[in-house]
Amino acid sequence: AVSQTELIDNQLDLVLDLTGACLSCGAAPGTLEGVKTDLEGDKEIARIRFSSALLDTFDDLGREFILAHGAVEFVDMPSSEPNE
Repeated sequence: AVSQTELIDNQLDLVLDLTGACLSCGAAPGTLEGVKTDLEGDKEIARIRFSSALLDTFDDLGREFILAHGAVEFVDMPSSEPNE
């Protein structure tokens, strides 16, 4: 799902939330980088980032590995819950 969209110089800057997607295996860093590379190859897309909520779906070792080798950026999204 697209969590955030901004238009910058007529190009999209997207934050994707892939929680619930099957990314919990060791291929995840390459998978995320592949998604990013493929989408950024479109001239209408300026940048792809991922919601940091995705990191919560990994165990500690997996999270550390993705952060070290994933070649993607994670961002915190504002909570949609009231009073948080």
